[in-house]
Amino acid sequence: MGLFGKLFGGGGTAMPFEDIEPGMVFKVRGGGLSKVVKVEPEGVHVVDAGESKPIEAGGMSFSMGGMHMPMSRRTWESGRPVLERTEPVEEHELEGYEIWRSDGGGWF
Repeated sequence: MGLFGKLFGGGGTAMPFEDIEPGMVFKVRGGGLSKVVKVEPEGVHVVDAGESKPIEAGGMSFSMGGMHMPMSRRTWESGRPVLERTEPVEEHELEGYEIWRSDGGGWF
C-alpha cells in the first residue's frame, strides 16, 4: 500500500474537513461506515451507516449501533475518513442530534 493508502485507509477519496456535508458516508479506520448528519465548526455528528463494525478514532473504539455520535474535528480526522458515497439524511437520523443539542451535549 502506498503512502496515500497508509494515511487515508486506502481507496475512496480523502476529503478536507471544510468540504464535509450532511449525507456524506465515510469509511473510517477499522472498516465501519459513518454517515454525517450535521456539520459544525467544532466537529461532525454521525450515525452508523449500516455496518456495525467498531470505529477507531482518537485512540478509542466506538460501536455505533445506529446511535448519534458527536465527534470533534480532531477525533473525526484521526479516524482517517474516506468518502464512500452520498445519500439523503433521513429525519429519524437527526433524533439523536436534536437530543444532544437540547441537552447542551459535548464532543468525543
